[in-house]
Amino acid sequence: MKREDVSWEHLLTLKPVLNHGRMRINYRNYGYLLSHVVWNINNPDDIVKSDEAIHHIDEDPLNNDISNFSKMTRREHAKFHKPMRTHCSEGHEMVGENLNVYERIRKGRLGYQYQCKICVKARNKASYEKNKERRKAQSRANYKKRKEEDDAELAQIRKDMGVGLI
Repeated sequence: MKREDVSWEHLLTLKPVLNHGRMRINYRNYGYLLSHVVWNINNPDDIVKSDEAIHHIDEDPLNNDISNFSKMTRREHAKFHKPMRTHCSEGHEMVGENLNVYERIRKGRLGYQYQCKICVKARNKASYEKNKERRKAQSRANYKKRKEEDDAELAQIRKDMGVGLI
């Protein structure tokens, strides 16, 4: 049985349990949030999808009255509860052109990572400088190896042609 095929009314007959500050109804190895169940019963044409969330207007997760709900995307919902940092650890302001926002999936859930572009550039430059000498040494070693191989190949060609070294 898929999550979408659940009879929402049947879930309300089950006893909800408190789990991590939220009321959940456990059914067939899945914990349904009570707020989602109530929303889906009252709005059958607009069920909560996996990338959506129910916001409790009064910010009390135990108040599961339909009038206390507002449906929004998870990204919008995160802005209510986890205000974005305004400055990075180095003190740079993280707004506008100085802000990178990445979507990422962690533990099967979509999340967002915010990075200061100034700090990213500084880390990239430091990494480049750190590896510069290693790249030079590697390049010199590759050049010597190629030169030795070319010289050996040239000597073999001369030997096969019967031409002496010049």
